[in-house]
Amino acid sequence: QVRMHPRPWWEKDGDTPAKSREKLARALRPLGVNHLVIGHQPNAIEFADGGRRKAGELSCHFDGMVFLIDCGMSRGIGYSAGSLLRIETARGTTNAFSISAAGKADRIWSGP
Repeated sequence: QVRMHPRPWWEKDGDTPAKSREKLARALRPLGVNHLVIGHQPNAIEFADGGRRKAGELSCHFDGMVFLIDCGMSRGIGYSAGSLLRIETARGTTNAFSISAAGKADRIWSGP
């Protein structure tokens, strides 16, 4: 399990937003990927750039580099009724949506 509390595993206390972003990008390069999807972390998270993810919320940070998908819907956690991540690509643009248990779609990221 990766450490995401009190800060994400790639951040250290005092990191600037630029340093945090570069550390994350450097970790993704050897994998040959542009996006990292992280589960099993339903708690609130604060990032060096001041961005926050509320407990139980599906979210995206660092312009699509990180998607946090654990919304804590299990009985043992009980943060939400559930959400899912839907990614669509059309005409060179990729959009990521959080779909609530009620079926409401909220775009959480858009990029190339």
